[in-house]
Amino acid sequence: MLNDKGIIPVVERHISERGLILSGNSVVVAVSGGPDSVCLLHVLYLLGKNWDLDLKVAHFEHGLRGKESLDDLRFVEGLAREYGLEFFADHADVKGYSAANGICLQEGARLLRYRFLERVRKESKADLIATAHTASDQAEEVLLRLLRGAGLPGLSGIPWRRGPIVRPLLGVTRDEVMGHVTSFGLRYRVDSSNDSPKYVRNRVRKELIPFLEKRFNPNIIGTMNRTAALLAEEQEALDDMAAKAYRYCLDSIAAAKGQVALNLERLGTCLPVIRRRIYRRAIEELGMLDGGIGYCHLDALDNLVARSMPGKRCTLPRGLSAYRDYHHLIFSSTHFKSSHEEKTGEWMLITGTGSWRIPWMDAWLNITPFIAPYPFPGQVSSDYPKRLMMACETARFPLILRRRRPGDRFLPFGAMVRMRLKKFMINRKIPRNLRDRLPVIERDGQILALAGVEISEICRLRGDQHNNAYCLELKGFHWQR
Repeated sequence: MLNDKGIIPVVERHISERGLILSGNSVVVAVSGGPDSVCLLHVLYLLGKNWDLDLKVAHFEHGLRGKESLDDLRFVEGLAREYGLEFFADHADVKGYSAANGICLQEGARLLRYRFLERVRKESKADLIATAHTASDQAEEVLLRLLRGAGLPGLSGIPWRRGPIVRPLLGVTRDEVMGHVTSFGLRYRVDSSNDSPKYVRNRVRKELIPFLEKRFNPNIIGTMNRTAALLAEEQEALDDMAAKAYRYCLDSIAAAKGQVALNLERLGTCLPVIRRRIYRRAIEELGMLDGGIGYCHLDALDNLVARSMPGKRCTLPRGLSAYRDYHHLIFSSTHFKSSHEEKTGEWMLITGTGSWRIPWMDAWLNITPFIAPYPFPGQVSSDYPKRLMMACETARFPLILRRRRPGDRFLPFGAMVRMRLKKFMINRKIPRNLRDRLPVIERDGQILALAGVEISEICRLRGDQHNNAYCLELKGFHWQR
């Protein structure tokens, strides 16, 4: 039951118990103009007098309802003026964005709205973003995800806090919000699209929940919120386990720019429920976990890990893909340029012995005079990079250090005929994402070595040439065959 203070005591208790907002915080309040967001702004404004809150009002105009949307914007701007608060607004082509990214209109609107709110938070140097989700929204969201099919992350519902985003009204229902609005005589706007039956969410709100309340459980909203809270606790525990497992599986050395590499052997030791969370973290690392990734994609990734051969690829939404090499699952984003597209630092001239910084990778090539004892070159090794020896007679300075090029041919140590460098790398099981990064050493148009992997037959040591040789070592870079 509401008292003369409305829902303020309940909201204040939840904020304090959960540490959602602290005294002195600067908070961007997302206000659409509807009763929920108007109520949120009013409650925080009243609490802010004692808590010394610095409130800012932010409104995102989706451009989907013509004049009605513009009237909403003007209403919220006037509301901010009444409260004497700083106002921020923006709009975007939600339809165009959603179509371009292959997502539904509501998802596109949500993504653009949160990006705007985060931009306002950063530009205004605010601590938090407050949104007006209620317990009724929580029940609707959990039911909606259940109908569509969801795992534990989805059924955990809307969190009280995620990063800088807080939801102070999650402990009160929409009816309680309306009671507060009515008690204080607050003005608000009505979004006509909330009554449209073409949206499943509206049918859940207006048809399914009333049916469940009448025929099965009068307190279905409270029940769904308790269920979401219990599942959220289990989700948090699994997320903690997945975070540790992700760090265990991550191989930053094997990943190029715009990639995340996971060690397959270590992934195989994780339970499937943890692996799926690891995949989500990898996608999130590339900044792409903001829509479109569903269970079907995570399942496809798991099949890639468990059953596929090296070279197999899985296409994901929003310009993402993942492929498997011999030892890694590599996530890649087309939003980053591949090594083929990076034209700077493609080659360098090596004029003598010493340590040479490789322009396109965080590694060095050390070239030093041979010091005995040293194993004979070309021996089988399970680890890369290998130390290599080259005869000084054929490896005369200056040498060219460069990336591989299409059509490169190589006469490997011990071979009788030249072969394509690409085929040689495949035979040696060099991961695909490393093939364009490993330095090629060349002189007079002939490849003398693939640094860290093998020398050419033409510069092998013969007889007592080990007394007149160079030792090549690739430093700061390591991977397994």
